[in-house]
Amino acid sequence: MLLAFVAYGQQKRIAIINTVDDGEPPIGHSELSHLTDRLREIAVKNLPERNYAVMTQQSIVAFLGSQEDMVRKCKESEGCLAKLGREISADYICQGRIGRFGKNLTIKVELYNVQSGNLVGSFTDESSKDIYGLLSAINNKAPAMFDKLGTEPAPISIPDGISDLLPKKIDPQVKKYLPSDKSFWVALALDIAGTAFVGYGIYKNNEVKDRHNEYSDLRSDFGNGWEKVEDAKTARNVSFALGGAFLAAGIGVHIWF
Repeated sequence: MLLAFVAYGQQKRIAIINTVDDGEPPIGHSELSHLTDRLREIAVKNLPERNYAVMTQQSIVAFLGSQEDMVRKCKESEGCLAKLGREISADYICQGRIGRFGKNLTIKVELYNVQSGNLVGSFTDESSKDIYGLLSAINNKAPAMFDKLGTEPAPISIPDGISDLLPKKIDPQVKKYLPSDKSFWVALALDIAGTAFVGYGIYKNNEVKDRHNEYSDLRSDFGNGWEKVEDAKTARNVSFALGGAFLAAGIGVHIWF
């Protein structure tokens, strides 16, 4: 149950950037914006809000500096979507590109994991009619593409208190050799917390022995002496239980993720 609590939390950010068309004659800006908005709408509808947040166009522009910079970088993003995703602090990035095949319009939509650079999902289609055929392709195929995100491990967040155990600043020369996956730091924090509780439990176990010896030497006030023994036992047992739970959760995160 503790592991489930740790695994629940922080939302993954999904950036759906401008649909682009480099063909001739080019598709109008308003039509391209409508296709992009439709992709965002489908993502919001199909992905659980507790795990995923779809970035607005305004937040993407804020990262890139201006509307003009966003348009330029979106056009230049083919083959390096993951790099652009890192610039805007996204966890996933998605884009549609319109092309030509004979007399038909074509569309290719790709969804990448920004951290790994892996292609999570994609689809292609064509329309012998007009832009409405491409819109129909998005409506029919985008939901299945976004559903593939549900097969990835749940997002990891660090509960309040445990995050205080993590290093606040890391030397840049050291940082590049350390794991960047958040699950590693969660597991490390759980390991540290578990070890601390077990250590405290050992300390309390020694205190139980001392209290018991004191109780044995008492000639009066037996009740108060035994109460101290019981208090030390309780603290020992709770510490061992919490330490074991945190260590088990840390090992679970190491193995699972």
